Amino acid sequence: MATNHVRGVGSLVIGAVDTVVAPTEGVHRAVARRTFRVVGPVGVPVRTVHDAVAGGVYSSLRLASRVAGAGVRAGVEALAGDRDLRVLEGSDRRLKTLAILNAAFGDRFEAAGNDLAIEMQFRHGGRRLRPDPDRVATRVTAPTGRVAVFVHGLAGTERDWCRGRGDDVVPSYGDRLGDELGFTPIFLRYNTGRHISDNGRDLAALLDRLVAAWPVPVDELALIGHSMGGLVLRSACHQGDQARRGWVPLVRHAVYLGSPHRGAPLEKLASRAVAGLGAVAESRPFAELADVRSAGIKDLRFGYLREEDWRGGDVPWTEDRSTVPLLASATHGFVAATLHRRPDGLSGGSLGDLLVPYASAAPAGWVDPAAADPSVRTAVRHVGGLGHFDLLHHPGVYDQIREWLEGP
Repeated sequence: MATNHVRGVGSLVIGAVDTVVAPTEGVHRAVARRTFRVVGPVGVPVRTVHDAVAGGVYSSLRLASRVAGAGVRAGVEALAGDRDLRVLEGSDRRLKTLAILNAAFGDRFEAAGNDLAIEMQFRHGGRRLRPDPDRVATRVTAPTGRVAVFVHGLAGTERDWCRGRGDDVVPSYGDRLGDELGFTPIFLRYNTGRHISDNGRDLAALLDRLVAAWPVPVDELALIGHSMGGLVLRSACHQGDQARRGWVPLVRHAVYLGSPHRGAPLEKLASRAVAGLGAVAESRPFAELADVRSAGIKDLRFGYLREEDWRGGDVPWTEDRSTVPLLASATHGFVAATLHRRPDGLSGGSLGDLLVPYASAAPAGWVDPAAADPSVRTAVRHVGGLGHFDLLHHPGVYDQIREWLEGP
């Protein structure tokens, strides 16, 4: 079926009405129950009337949203027919809106078959690159044996690696690596609301197809991920190694830019707030509303990379995850930014780049030498005075990436 973003927005609105009505009704009923419990048997007749009226009002709201949604859906189907209507991909701003919606609800989009769900895909030269020999030969005009794959973070797109418009466009890291080191840059677009392990599994399979379809033999793969993208790369490497996929031995370098390897404090705080709200009947519906955030966001709490880590259920208080080793065949470079010039101050160590603390973005061995694996080659670069998203475009960060990729 053709992808129709207008139809997807209609389904989203219907779901949003249900999502908002449910906690509102829940709070209403919880307060009413407590009130009528205090009044006692005298209030039974009033409670009967109250419950009937309240139930009718909330049911009417749900019915109205479904009727309106059905009308919108029918109109859209008549207008678009079998044609793709990807209206949210036409500009950077609209694509960013789609990416944010996927970050928040992408797992639900996928489960419901909503047209707003982003399909994982490679991008090259601003266009989709399907990993089959004919498409790659047509789209990649000058393929080399060195391929660099860039993976964006939460609520991002491949366009996050570019900055500026028109004549003011600043060359991306991929463009510069192509010009200076002969790498062919490939960018990934994916649904960041899905579990990190699900995206890692699909990326591992997609890389297999890309390497098989590449017009010339691939001698070297370099993997560069920003934020959540670094975790997706680690998950893909782990699952690809477990499945003995052919591209894994080709990975020479992996670079992680501000990736929360030990989790993100904001998600830890959110999960504990939800747990607190859920402890009281009147606020429990708000906890349920807050808990609709996506599986991908919840995975950032502790940096879950494997399905086994999250399969057992939600664990808001205790870190319960397995140690996923770094890929032994590659050199791993960690770039950790802090707002402060030094990583050991309050705004350096604790706040980090405002989203990821230094201890989470740096490898284990630099924070706790006893946790370092001597068989894996790692390096770290601290960049002071930068925020989380500055890592995507900073000349000093690029210089470090280039230095690592030039090495053995």
